[in-house]
Amino acid sequence: MRGTASNYVGYTIRISDYKDSDCIVTFLTEENVLTFRARGIKKIKSKNRNAISPLTKSEVTLLQMGESLTLSEAKQISAPKLNGDFLLNSCFSFLNELNSKIVDSDETSELYEWLDEAMNFLNQKNDEYLTPCLIYFAQFLRLEGYGLDVDDCVVCGKKNDIVGISLSKGGFLCREHLEFEFEKKEPRFLKIIRFCFRCSPKDMNRVHFEKKECLRCIAYLSEFYEQSAGEKLRSLEYLRLAS
Repeated sequence: MRGTASNYVGYTIRISDYKDSDCIVTFLTEENVLTFRARGIKKIKSKNRNAISPLTKSEVTLLQMGESLTLSEAKQISAPKLNGDFLLNSCFSFLNELNSKIVDSDETSELYEWLDEAMNFLNQKNDEYLTPCLIYFAQFLRLEGYGLDVDDCVVCGKKNDIVGISLSKGGFLCREHLEFEFEKKEPRFLKIIRFCFRCSPKDMNRVHFEKKECLRCIAYLSEFYEQSAGEKLRSLEYLRLAS
């Protein structure tokens, strides 16, 4: 018996092998995160193969039978424009690794707009690849429950005289509550971190941070993520090498 068909637009964020030629696909849409079975997707001649790939935006038709969803058809809308640019390809790898670690929650679907803006930006093939990666990383952390408190001192709530960040406390520190010298950061660094957690998706096209600034901030947030989630981002090394 054929199930009820529904159409969705979104991004493939995770693909897991299932049996010989099938996969279980995690699909991020503007409304929610869907999980469905893609039959025969690993076959070379599969008509849906290109549309169901990491970081690919597509329109999918899903059939629902009971509690299960199965892919009927997928039409590619856009895909990562991979080329010989090592930095660009490394940025795609970085976003792909972040997406593979997404844990579905009530706020996860908010990542859709951020991912959409980041992919549009990267596919324009300009040289400012790292800025959208940094902003997306900050929003990934925020929506996954690992956001830093960047509005005031995490200890006392003071909004002025902010001079550092504590990863262990999870946010900004005022001068009075700065315990260690390594927690002290220069104003420019604090400004960038705050902006990345507080900006809107459209701001990706309005700002540009230098490569060294982006790499330093990404490395810092990666350390925070590793401490908080217990997972290391392996693609960070490729970003460093490519830059």
